[in-house]
Amino acid sequence: MSDPRPTGAPATTTVAGAPVVPSPRSAPTGPPGPTEQDWQRLIAAIGHAVSIDLVCHVLPDGDALGSALAAGLALRSLGHAPRVSFGDDPQVVPESLGFLPGLDLLVPARAVPERPELMITFDVADPQRLGLLRTKAEAARLLAVLDHHASSTGFGGLRLIDPAAPATAVLVDELLRGSACRWTATSPCLYTGVATDTGSFRYAATTPATHELAARLLATGLRHDLISRRLWDTQSFGYLKVLAAALERAELDPAAAAASASSGPGCPARTCWPTASRRRRSRA
Repeated sequence: MSDPRPTGAPATTTVAGAPVVPSPRSAPTGPPGPTEQDWQRLIAAIGHAVSIDLVCHVLPDGDALGSALAAGLALRSLGHAPRVSFGDDPQVVPESLGFLPGLDLLVPARAVPERPELMITFDVADPQRLGLLRTKAEAARLLAVLDHHASSTGFGGLRLIDPAAPATAVLVDELLRGSACRWTATSPCLYTGVATDTGSFRYAATTPATHELAARLLATGLRHDLISRRLWDTQSFGYLKVLAAALERAELDPAAAAASASSGPGCPARTCWPTASRRRRSRA
Protein backbone atom coordinates (compact mmCIF):
# COMPACT_ATOMS: atom_id res chain seq x y z
CA MET A 1 0.00 0.00 0.00
CA SER A 2 1.41 3.40 -0.94
CA ASP A 3 1.56 6.35 1.45
CA PRO A 4 -1.91 7.97 1.33
CA ARG A 5 -0.80 11.38 2.63
CA PRO A 6 -0.65 13.03 -0.82
CA THR A 7 -4.45 12.62 -0.93
CA GLY A 8 -4.82 14.25 2.48
CA ALA A 9 -5.08 11.17 4.71
CA PRO A 10 -2.49 10.34 7.37
CA ALA A 11 -0.27 7.35 6.84
CA THR A 12 -0.69 3.99 8.52
CA THR A 13 1.64 1.06 8.82
CA THR A 14 1.72 -2.49 10.07
CA VAL A 15 4.14 -4.22 12.41
CA ALA A 16 4.07 -8.00 12.54
CA GLY A 17 0.73 -8.04 10.77
CA ALA A 18 -1.09 -5.77 13.24
CA PRO A 19 -2.75 -2.60 11.83
CA VAL A 20 -2.04 0.64 13.64
CA VAL A 21 -3.70 4.05 13.87
CA PRO A 22 -2.64 7.13 11.90
CA SER A 23 0.72 8.69 12.68
CA PRO A 24 0.84 11.96 14.69
CA ARG A 25 2.40 14.02 11.90
CA SER A 26 1.80 17.55 10.81
CA ALA A 27 -0.45 18.43 7.88
CA PRO A 28 0.51 16.64 4.64
CA THR A 29 2.55 19.46 3.09
CA GLY A 30 5.85 19.22 1.24
CA PRO A 31 7.36 16.00 -0.06
CA PRO A 32 5.69 12.73 0.95
CA GLY A 33 7.16 10.77 3.82
CA PRO A 34 7.87 7.04 4.05
CA THR A 35 5.58 4.73 2.13
CA GLU A 36 4.11 1.52 3.45
CA GLN A 37 6.66 -0.35 1.34
CA ASP A 38 9.46 1.57 3.07
CA TRP A 39 8.19 0.58 6.50
CA GLN A 40 7.73 -3.05 5.51
CA ARG A 41 11.23 -3.18 4.07
CA LEU A 42 12.69 -1.88 7.33
CA ILE A 43 10.57 -4.26 9.42
CA ALA A 44 11.71 -7.19 7.27
CA ALA A 45 15.36 -6.12 7.58
CA ILE A 46 15.05 -5.94 11.36
CA GLY A 47 13.39 -9.34 11.47
CA HIS A 48 16.19 -10.99 9.50
CA ALA A 49 19.15 -9.16 11.03
CA VAL A 50 21.42 -10.90 13.50
CA SER A 51 23.30 -7.70 14.37
CA ILE A 52 21.59 -4.30 14.66
CA ASP A 53 23.24 -0.97 15.41
CA LEU A 54 21.12 2.06 16.33
CA VAL A 55 22.99 5.34 15.95
CA CYS A 56 22.15 8.98 16.59
CA HIS A 57 24.07 12.17 15.89
CA VAL A 58 27.01 13.51 17.88
CA LEU A 59 26.23 15.66 20.91
CA PRO A 60 22.78 14.05 21.03
CA ASP A 61 19.69 15.93 22.10
CA GLY A 62 16.49 14.47 23.51
CA ASP A 63 14.99 13.53 20.17
CA ALA A 64 18.14 11.85 18.83
CA LEU A 65 19.04 9.83 21.93
CA GLY A 66 15.44 9.27 22.98
CA SER A 67 14.54 7.88 19.56
CA ALA A 68 17.53 5.53 19.44
CA LEU A 69 16.97 4.26 22.98
CA ALA A 70 13.24 3.75 22.41
CA ALA A 71 13.99 1.62 19.35
CA GLY A 72 16.68 -0.25 21.27
CA LEU A 73 14.41 -1.04 24.20
CA ALA A 74 11.67 -2.21 21.87
CA LEU A 75 13.98 -4.45 19.87
CA ARG A 76 15.48 -5.92 23.05
CA SER A 77 11.99 -6.74 24.33
CA LEU A 78 11.41 -8.62 21.06
CA GLY A 79 14.51 -10.77 21.52
CA HIS A 80 17.13 -8.77 19.63
CA ALA A 81 20.43 -7.57 21.08
CA PRO A 82 20.81 -4.08 19.59
CA ARG A 83 23.69 -1.72 20.19
CA VAL A 84 23.02 2.01 20.63
CA SER A 85 25.82 4.46 19.98
CA PHE A 86 26.88 7.91 18.81
CA GLY A 87 30.17 9.02 17.32
CA ASP A 88 31.71 11.09 20.12
CA ASP A 89 34.87 10.18 22.02
CA PRO A 90 34.48 10.45 24.89
CA GLN A 91 30.78 9.71 24.83
CA VAL A 92 28.97 12.08 27.17
CA VAL A 93 25.26 11.76 27.79
CA PRO A 94 23.84 15.19 28.68
CA GLU A 95 22.97 15.41 32.36
CA SER A 96 19.43 16.40 31.44
CA LEU A 97 18.99 13.05 29.65
CA GLY A 98 20.57 10.87 32.32
CA PHE A 99 17.17 9.62 33.45
CA LEU A 100 16.32 7.91 30.16
CA PRO A 101 15.77 4.15 30.34
CA GLY A 102 17.95 2.02 28.10
CA LEU A 103 21.25 3.79 28.68
CA ASP A 104 22.73 0.38 29.41
CA LEU A 105 22.36 -0.28 25.66
CA LEU A 106 24.95 2.41 24.89
CA VAL A 107 28.31 1.24 23.56
CA PRO A 108 31.32 3.34 22.50
CA ALA A 109 31.74 4.03 18.79
CA ARG A 110 34.69 1.63 18.62
CA ALA A 111 32.38 -1.25 19.65
CA VAL A 112 30.29 -0.84 16.49
CA PRO A 113 31.44 -3.30 13.78
CA GLU A 114 33.50 -1.93 10.91
CA ARG A 115 30.84 -3.19 8.51
CA PRO A 116 27.50 -3.33 10.35
CA GLU A 117 24.90 -5.75 9.07
CA LEU A 118 22.05 -3.31 9.71
CA MET A 119 22.56 0.24 10.93
CA ILE A 120 19.65 2.58 11.61
CA THR A 121 20.35 6.27 12.17
CA PHE A 122 18.04 8.56 14.13
CA ASP A 123 17.69 12.32 13.70
CA VAL A 124 20.74 12.50 11.40
CA ALA A 125 20.29 14.79 8.39
CA ASP A 126 23.90 14.63 7.20
CA PRO A 127 26.43 11.77 7.54
CA GLN A 128 28.95 14.27 8.88
CA ARG A 129 26.80 14.38 12.01
CA LEU A 130 27.70 10.75 12.66
CA GLY A 131 31.20 11.73 13.75
CA LEU A 132 33.39 8.69 14.36
CA LEU A 133 30.66 6.39 13.03
CA ARG A 134 30.42 7.92 9.56
CA THR A 135 32.84 5.49 7.91
CA LYS A 136 31.13 2.51 9.52
CA ALA A 137 27.73 3.78 8.41
CA GLU A 138 28.93 4.11 4.83
CA ALA A 139 30.21 0.52 4.98
CA ALA A 140 26.98 -0.94 6.39
CA ARG A 141 25.29 -3.68 4.37
CA LEU A 142 22.03 -1.77 4.88
CA LEU A 143 21.89 1.77 6.22
CA ALA A 144 18.38 2.92 7.16
CA VAL A 145 17.74 6.57 7.98
CA LEU A 146 14.88 7.73 10.22
CA ASP A 147 14.69 11.51 10.26
CA HIS A 148 12.34 14.48 10.10
CA HIS A 149 14.68 17.18 8.77
CA ALA A 150 13.88 18.73 5.40
CA SER A 151 17.62 19.40 5.09
CA SER A 152 18.41 15.68 4.87
CA THR A 153 21.14 15.09 2.29
CA GLY A 154 19.54 11.86 1.05
CA PHE A 155 22.18 9.42 2.31
CA GLY A 156 21.42 5.82 3.19
CA GLY A 157 20.06 2.82 1.33
CA LEU A 158 16.63 3.00 2.97
CA ARG A 159 15.37 6.49 3.77
CA LEU A 160 12.35 6.98 6.03
CA ILE A 161 12.31 10.76 6.14
CA ASP A 162 9.24 12.85 6.90
CA PRO A 163 9.76 16.64 7.14
CA ALA A 164 6.12 16.93 8.25
CA ALA A 165 6.85 15.05 11.47
CA PRO A 166 7.62 17.31 14.44
CA ALA A 167 10.25 14.89 15.77
CA THR A 168 12.10 11.74 14.79
CA ALA A 169 10.46 10.11 17.81
CA VAL A 170 7.17 10.29 15.90
CA LEU A 171 8.65 8.05 13.21
CA VAL A 172 9.93 5.63 15.85
CA ASP A 173 6.45 5.56 17.35
CA GLU A 174 5.05 4.63 13.95
CA LEU A 175 7.59 1.85 13.59
CA LEU A 176 6.86 0.40 17.02
CA ARG A 177 3.08 0.66 17.26
CA GLY A 178 1.40 -2.69 16.86
CA SER A 179 4.50 -4.58 17.99
CA ALA A 180 4.72 -6.57 21.20
CA CYS A 181 7.15 -4.17 22.85
CA ARG A 182 6.36 -2.78 26.30
CA TRP A 183 5.09 0.79 26.07
CA THR A 184 6.03 1.51 29.66
CA ALA A 185 9.70 0.98 28.79
CA THR A 186 9.79 3.12 25.67
CA SER A 187 7.36 5.91 26.62
CA PRO A 188 9.83 8.13 28.55
CA CYS A 189 12.21 8.07 25.58
CA LEU A 190 9.52 8.84 23.02
CA TYR A 191 7.97 11.56 25.17
CA THR A 192 11.37 13.17 25.67
CA GLY A 193 11.99 13.14 21.92
CA VAL A 194 8.67 14.74 21.07
CA ALA A 195 8.75 17.25 23.93
CA THR A 196 12.26 18.49 23.17
CA ASP A 197 11.84 18.90 19.43
CA THR A 198 8.51 20.69 19.81
CA GLY A 199 9.90 23.06 22.45
CA SER A 200 7.61 21.54 25.06
CA PHE A 201 4.75 21.54 22.51
CA ARG A 202 5.16 25.25 21.71
CA TYR A 203 6.61 25.16 18.17
CA ALA A 204 4.55 25.53 15.01
CA ALA A 205 5.06 21.88 14.02
CA THR A 206 2.96 20.82 17.03
CA THR A 207 -0.44 19.55 15.89
CA PRO A 208 -3.48 17.97 17.57
CA ALA A 209 -2.02 14.61 16.57
CA THR A 210 1.18 15.47 18.43
CA HIS A 211 -0.83 15.98 21.59
CA GLU A 212 -2.67 12.73 20.93
CA LEU A 213 0.67 10.93 20.86
CA ALA A 214 1.63 12.64 24.11
CA ALA A 215 -1.67 11.52 25.62
CA ARG A 216 -1.02 7.91 24.66
CA LEU A 217 2.41 8.11 26.26
CA LEU A 218 1.03 9.72 29.41
CA ALA A 219 -1.51 6.91 29.66
CA THR A 220 1.38 4.51 30.32
CA GLY A 221 1.94 6.23 33.67
CA LEU A 222 5.10 8.20 32.90
CA ARG A 223 5.79 11.26 35.07
CA HIS A 224 5.84 14.05 32.52
CA ASP A 225 6.29 16.60 35.29
CA LEU A 226 9.56 15.02 36.38
CA ILE A 227 10.74 14.70 32.78
CA SER A 228 10.01 18.38 32.14
CA ARG A 229 11.88 19.35 35.30
CA ARG A 230 14.97 17.46 34.15
CA LEU A 231 14.80 18.80 30.60
CA TRP A 232 14.17 22.49 31.24
CA ASP A 233 14.25 23.36 34.93
CA THR A 234 17.46 21.73 36.14
CA GLN A 235 20.75 23.51 35.44
CA SER A 236 24.23 23.30 36.90
CA PHE A 237 25.54 26.13 39.04
CA GLY A 238 28.19 26.78 36.39
CA TYR A 239 25.48 27.33 33.78
CA LEU A 240 23.74 29.84 36.04
CA LYS A 241 27.00 31.77 36.44
CA VAL A 242 27.48 31.92 32.66
CA LEU A 243 23.88 33.05 32.26
CA ALA A 244 24.38 35.76 34.86
CA ALA A 245 27.50 36.99 33.06
CA ALA A 246 25.66 37.03 29.73
CA LEU A 247 22.67 38.93 31.09
CA GLU A 248 24.97 41.46 32.73
CA ARG A 249 26.29 42.36 29.26
CA ALA A 250 22.90 42.21 27.52
CA GLU A 251 22.16 44.89 24.91
CA LEU A 252 18.78 45.90 23.53
CA ASP A 253 18.63 46.07 19.74
CA PRO A 254 15.71 48.26 18.57
CA ALA A 255 16.85 47.80 14.96
CA ALA A 256 15.52 44.25 15.10
CA ALA A 257 12.02 45.53 15.83
CA ALA A 258 10.77 45.34 12.25
CA ALA A 259 11.98 41.77 11.74
CA SER A 260 10.54 40.64 15.07
CA ALA A 261 7.20 42.33 14.48
CA SER A 262 6.89 40.76 11.03
CA SER A 263 7.14 37.29 12.57
CA GLY A 264 3.51 37.46 13.58
CA PRO A 265 1.11 38.74 16.22
CA GLY A 266 2.34 38.59 19.79
CA CYS A 267 6.02 38.65 18.81
CA PRO A 268 8.25 41.07 20.73
CA ALA A 269 9.15 44.34 19.03
CA ARG A 270 12.71 44.38 20.34
CA THR A 271 15.55 41.88 20.52
CA CYS A 272 17.96 41.44 23.43
CA TRP A 273 21.47 40.07 22.71
CA PRO A 274 23.21 38.63 25.80
CA THR A 275 26.91 37.77 25.48
CA ALA A 276 29.59 36.21 27.67
CA SER A 277 33.30 36.12 26.88
CA ARG A 278 35.15 32.83 26.59
CA ARG A 279 37.15 33.84 29.66
CA ARG A 280 34.01 34.40 31.70
CA ARG A 281 32.59 31.08 30.52
CA SER A 282 35.74 29.19 31.47
CA ARG A 283 35.80 30.79 34.91
CA ALA A 284 32.21 29.72 35.49
